[in-house]
Amino acid sequence: MSFLEKKSWQNNQKRILASEQQHLDVFRLAQQLH
Repeated sequence: MSFLEKKSWQNNQKRILASEQQHLDVFRLAQQLH
């Protein structure tokens, strides 16, 4: 894997993790409201 490919793959992983984290936060907020 080239350096640029590795970099974009890492950025992709970070984006996926970030969106999953947002879903968890929303889920937690929803639970607190009930």
